Amino acid sequence: MEFGVHGNEPVSPTGQCLNSSVLSMSILGVLEFEIPINESKILSFLQDVFLPISPRFSSIMVDINGEKQWKRVEVKLRDHVQMVSETFASVFDTVKDFSWNSLLQDDLTPIRSGIYGVEFLPMTISSMTFSLDEIKLIKTKLNTVINDVIAGALFFATRLYMQEKSQKSSTASCTALVLVNTRITHGDYKPIKEMIKPDSEMPWGNQMAFMPVTMPKLTQFSNPLDFVFKAQKLIKRRRSSFAVYVNKKMLEIVKKIRGYEGASRYMHSRLKNSSLMISNMIGPAEQMALADHPVRGVYFMVLGIPQDLIVTVVSYMGKVRIAFGTQKGLIDPEKFKACMENAFKMILEATDNIPTQTY
Repeated sequence: MEFGVHGNEPVSPTGQCLNSSVLSMSILGVLEFEIPINESKILSFLQDVFLPISPRFSSIMVDINGEKQWKRVEVKLRDHVQMVSETFASVFDTVKDFSWNSLLQDDLTPIRSGIYGVEFLPMTISSMTFSLDEIKLIKTKLNTVINDVIAGALFFATRLYMQEKSQKSSTASCTALVLVNTRITHGDYKPIKEMIKPDSEMPWGNQMAFMPVTMPKLTQFSNPLDFVFKAQKLIKRRRSSFAVYVNKKMLEIVKKIRGYEGASRYMHSRLKNSSLMISNMIGPAEQMALADHPVRGVYFMVLGIPQDLIVTVVSYMGKVRIAFGTQKGLIDPEKFKACMENAFKMILEATDNIPTQTY
């Protein structure tokens, strides 16, 4: 099937905004294996199973007449597996260094430097694991959802860290941009040839937007559980309002008037004016294996964002893995993780005297 005049698949509108001279985002996915990597098995798996899954895995982005398209290329698997074999199992078990709202700006704090070009500064990636059963227990006792518990713990931990680093920051204005899916499905997904039509009821590409959530201040609460309840209230209000969809439409308008570069600048400004981004996804409940290599753990990180703190969350095999991307030299990753562990522990202990609700 040919998608464009050159037979290439068009890059989705969102994808074009995220890969420009202004904003260049990428996602690093990490799979931790239980056994040493067998290169011959991995090569065979990638060649026979992985690459055929989608042409995207063997394509690069090219610009043709001002429109970005995916162009199929030959993949030299041994080049990529050589890198994996040497670094994947060892480097990602430790901390890895990487170089690397609209109008209102958050205050400068221990988690926001306000430095121009922060996305090009070295970043430290670290992660920690929590029990999904314990999160579900909190969720049940408080009559919330899992995302409320995670967001509340993150907000609480961030405020604890900020206060520990600077008492003045306890009342500072901080906004988290939560990445949300704005696609409204109408039954089954449509074929790509239907989705790329101008008036398609289900437009081509990812449909997402950033939902701004103001982080509660430590001075507002005396009970750790209040952070969960406040997160629930804020997120529910944001989701039920039209703000997220208005922002999405604003991006589309900017895209039509100023092109993808202009849309990238708009998105860049929203990101750099806030304090952190949170992205989460549901992972497999059962253990995965690639080419007879059992996967012990999974996490991911979004790179190229003009922020000093990036948080990603993924569930896998009854665990929740939270990864932190922190600007090297500004944020102490070990201290931040300690605050996160302390925040979750305080929230969990605060629910001890609350009976489990039964229906």
